[in-house]
Amino acid sequence: MTHTEKRQMYRITNNKKQEKMESNSEVKNTGIIIKKTFNYKMFKILDSNRELNNLHLKRLEKSFINNYLINPIIVNENNYIIDGQHRYTVARKLNLPIYFIEIPFYKLEEIQILNINQKNWNLNDYVDGYISLGKKEYKIYKDFLNKYKFPPMKCIEILTGKKTGGGENRVDDLFKKGVFNIQDLNKSISIAEKILSLKGYYEGYKRSSFLNAMITLFNNDNFDFDFFIDKLKIKSNKIVDCTKTKDYILLIEEIYNKKSRNKVNLRF
Repeated sequence: MTHTEKRQMYRITNNKKQEKMESNSEVKNTGIIIKKTFNYKMFKILDSNRELNNLHLKRLEKSFINNYLINPIIVNENNYIIDGQHRYTVARKLNLPIYFIEIPFYKLEEIQILNINQKNWNLNDYVDGYISLGKKEYKIYKDFLNKYKFPPMKCIEILTGKKTGGGENRVDDLFKKGVFNIQDLNKSISIAEKILSLKGYYEGYKRSSFLNAMITLFNNDNFDFDFFIDKLKIKSNKIVDCTKTKDYILLIEEIYNKKSRNKVNLRF
């Protein structure tokens, strides 16, 4: 019998038991048995499960110390943890009992379904969590975000001087893991203020692709922002909406070089 067939057989049997219980008005429980143990070694972690989140562990630890509620983990017939590895890890660290429910034949497929159905943390959850843990960089980020109201990822890029996304050790992933280093706060504030000053020349100054272009240009030694502003003061020079970052850079280069004898390449 295959894994899928076993799982279906279990569900059919379990559903029949549930129907029988529901037909008996004297039975008020669901038939699910919650077990309790201090034998931490009996449980195993599936390699396919998600990595532990240190911030989540710290928040759970604080919660468990204040009030340890019964919130059972789910294991399969071989005691592999299907759901609740964070709760298990913290309870074991604090020498608290493990409450668990055994559901046979659960494997990777069920883990993925549980992970999808659970509420994922948003960026604000991570920020507030790290602020509560005393990480001042996250408080600086939050103040920066509230002041300039750029998209969150753009604020992270301006503050770190690095692009988010792509490859290993992504800046946005590291940010969620508590690794957030502000490169040069004064420089970041200067960049943000300069972008903010473009509000009078372009309504779309907070668009992600435009911000990408400006962040790129501020790292280009050939780009003089004050010179660019002077060019924008000429009424015929206007910034229009572009779809891609490179199109904004080409447009800005065109405005930058208009009626100039010495053309400047801003694309590299």
